[in-house]
Amino acid sequence: MKVASFYRFLDLQGPEAFKSALQDVCEEQELLGTILVAHEGFNGSLTGEEDNILAVFKWIENTLSLDEPIEARWNEVSVCGRSNATWATGRCRRPPSTCT
Repeated sequence: MKVASFYRFLDLQGPEAFKSALQDVCEEQELLGTILVAHEGFNGSLTGEEDNILAVFKWIENTLSLDEPIEARWNEVSVCGRSNATWATGRCRRPPSTCT
C-alpha cells in the first residue's frame, strides 16, 4: 500500500463540481485520504494501491487538461492491527508488532 502527497496550483473554474466528481473517482478506486480543492488548485494525500492512485492522477490530468503530469511524494505504508491504522515507513516511530 502507498501514500502519495501532491499539489498543483492552477486557476480552477468550478471547484465544487470538480471536487464532487473527484470524490466519486477516489471511491471507485477504493482510496482513502484528503484532497483540498479550491479556485487556486488542489492539495492532497491519497492512500491505496499505487495503480489506483495513478488512475486518479490520470483522471485529474485528463479532466483538467494538464500539460504536465502530477508529481507526488510517495511513501510505503502497512496496515496495523485491528484499528487499520496506517504507518508511513520511515515517517513514524517503530510500528506496533501487530503491523504486517
